[in-house]
This record gives sequence, structure tokens and C-alpha cells, in this order.
Amino acid sequence: MLLDMKDFEKRIAGAESALQRFFDADGLITFSRAPGCLDVMGGVGLYTGSTQLAATIGEAAHAAIQLRGDTKLRIWTRSGAGDDDSPIIERELGDVVAGVANENDSDECPRRCECVRLIGNCFEYLMRQIGSTGSTRGANIVLESRIPIGAGLGSSDAVIAATLVAIDAAYSFNIAPEQLASRGTQVRQSGLQPDDAFASQMATVFGHKGKLLVYRCQTHEIDGYEPLPAGVRIYGITSGKGQAAANVPVNRGRIGAALGLDLINRRRAELGDSPIGHLSELTPNKYRRDYAAVLPSRILGSEYNRTVGRDCETPGINPVQLYSVRAASEHVIYESYRVSTFLTSLEEVGNNSGARVTLGLIRAGEAMYGSHWSYTRTGRGCRETTQLVRMAREAGPSRGIFGARITGAGSGGTVAVLTYGSDADATVREIAAAYTTMTGNEAHVVLAGKSPGAAEFGTRTTTGF
Repeated sequence: MLLDMKDFEKRIAGAESALQRFFDADGLITFSRAPGCLDVMGGVGLYTGSTQLAATIGEAAHAAIQLRGDTKLRIWTRSGAGDDDSPIIERELGDVVAGVANENDSDECPRRCECVRLIGNCFEYLMRQIGSTGSTRGANIVLESRIPIGAGLGSSDAVIAATLVAIDAAYSFNIAPEQLASRGTQVRQSGLQPDDAFASQMATVFGHKGKLLVYRCQTHEIDGYEPLPAGVRIYGITSGKGQAAANVPVNRGRIGAALGLDLINRRRAELGDSPIGHLSELTPNKYRRDYAAVLPSRILGSEYNRTVGRDCETPGINPVQLYSVRAASEHVIYESYRVSTFLTSLEEVGNNSGARVTLGLIRAGEAMYGSHWSYTRTGRGCRETTQLVRMAREAGPSRGIFGARITGAGSGGTVAVLTYGSDADATVREIAAAYTTMTGNEAHVVLAGKSPGAAEFGTRTTTGF
């Protein structure tokens, strides 16, 4: 059993009296664990049809649930050991399932407000799908998460996954993990900020230790797992700048790419070609040869509607917003190629030795640097993450650093760093410490592929203390 889960169970069993008192002494308690995750390559890719690479990290969300004899739902969200002054939310389970709001559910901590809402969404969504009634037994549920919030490390996805797995086991719903993961994405999109974190949710549920999960967005399927070769480690360094405002540039980039797709399909119609569904279907060469000239560098929303898109149904166009159509579209097209390059380069590293290993690492690293430049060009970068990438590049291969890029929704969050060799860990931590000194932002270091996903971990049960 993982050490963090063992500690959680010990504290509920009596090592932390306040936590122990939350549960009835003689009732069955079900435990679940879901890790955070790191976007390694692919970025925001669902709407583009691209391939995304994601991996679990060691930091996780832990849930413990115990059914009650009445219909009350008691929720206690905590950030870690000794966090016993956080409020306990108490509701009627029937009200939660019916979606009845309660103004007393919030407190001064946004993190806890979000966790409480997501847990409530899990109960509401899952029980509605199962067809449970308001007479279903209530529950005591504690959730702890030490995943940095707002850092693009899947903190909300882990909360959802841990909660869904715990509810499923405690109530004996016996839902397949694939269905839980799918429902997790729908719960996520009913929360604070709808996004394209399907790969994140899939990695949280189905990730494996020491492997990258390959998620194909066109088909919404896991396309396999890529083992990290011996000596290769991928770290995440948080920038200390949250992604609270990331939806604005993400939506702007999404619409810019949608306009690019529309313009390219108009050109294809002129050429007698059938339309494509995703920009990622184009190779870079075909794009440059046939379509680059038809994309404007930037266009005002009102100008697009007036001159081009009168019959276009692209939703959400802001008439006064300037959209970087070319940058947004090219990021999608070239990112698909970069993800493929990254994967084949890692395979080369794993299958060779000596100079060919170094060449493979350099190619994989250049794909990451190119991804960062392209993502920043779309308007989703920030000074903090670019500073971390610059520091990684300055350290370079001589110190075990081969590549780095901004991750997730961008506009802050975390930088992924590709490393090789036993000395690289010290280099990464030196970069994080130097960055903290330089900016005043506390940088946390996480390691990709550190733990199993929620499905592999499963659940544990215990009775009494």
C-alpha cells in the first residue's frame, strides 16, 4: 500500500482524534485514492482531435466514506493532517441529488468550496444515473488532497475520481471503471470551469506507474501506454501563478482554431475536397502547401461575422475580440506532429544506447520547447512559466535537462521538464529553488509516473477502530 494512503488510514483509525471522531466506531469505512496528473505533451487538445500524453504524479486525493443509518450527507474537506478547523458541511442526501442549493455550504476558503461542490456533484450525478431515490442511506465522507490547487495538476479531477470510486464501492453500484471515468468528465464539466481535461481524468483513473497514458481525442479512447525509458524522468515545476483566469485565453484560442478550421474547409470546398473534422488531421506539409495563405494572422470577431462567417455556426464569437487565427490553428496542426515526434523519440531512447539515446532525448526535448513557444504564441503563456522554461534550457543536457514546456490550460500553472540521468533530480530542484528566490513564488516539484491511477489502486475497507 502507498505510504500516503497508509498514513490516511492510520489517522482515521486513531492517530488523529478529530478525524477518528468524524466516523462511527463500528461502521464499515471504504477508502479510495486518486492521483493528480501532469500534462506532458498535447495541451488543450480535445476540441482539436489531437493526441495527448499525460501521467500520474505522487500527490493525490484521498477519500473515506461510511454509510449512515439516516439520510444525511456529511462532507469534510481537508488539506492534510491536523486540518481539524475546517467546517463540516451537513445536507440531506435527497437535496443534494435533487440539486437543491444551500447558501450555507460555502466558507471563506475557495479550495474547500470547490471540493464540497464537486463532491456534491458526484453524489447528484452518480445517483441520478443509477436511479437512486431520496430514501438512499446518507454517508459520512472525508476528502483530503495535497495536490497544488490551480496549478494544472488535475486537483479537481482527482477529487472527482476519488469520490466517484468511493461512492461506487460503498453503495455497491458496481460501475465499470470506464463508466466512472466518463462520468467524471461530465461531473467536471458541470463544475466551475468546463474544459478539455479528458486526458487528465483518464490518467487519474487509468494511469500506470512509470508510464505515459496516450489519449486520442478524435476517438475519445486510450490509445495505449508509453513506458518511460530507464534513466528518463519527467518532472513538473509549479510556477506559483494559478490558472484561475485561464479560461479567457483558452476560449479565445479555441475559437481562433475553430475559425481556422472553418476557413480551411471553405478552401477545401473550393478545391472539391470533403471537409475535415479536426485541424489535427492535416500534416504540417499539407497545411503549408494548401492552406497557410487562407488564414489571417488576426481578425476581429465582428469582421469575421461580417465578411466570412455569415453562415458559420461557430459559437461564442465576441464581436470586439481580436482572434489570432493563424497562431491558434498552427499550434494545433504542429502540436500533433510534435506529440508524434516526442513518442517516437522516447521509443528510440528506450531501444538504443550511447549517442542514439542522446539524439533521441534532444529530439524529444526540442518537441517540448517548440510546444512551449507555439502555446505562448497563441496567448496562453505567461512570464513565470516562460522563465522556468528558460532556466531549464540554460541548464541544458550537460546537467540532465533536455526539454521543457508549459502544461495544461496555460496562462500559469506548471512546466513539464524532460530529464535524463541520476543528477537531473538535483538540477530540477535547484531550478525550482532559484525560481522561488527570483520571483517570490513558491515552486513545488512533482514527478510524472509516480503512482497508480484510481482504478489500479482500487478501494480498501476497514471496520471499527
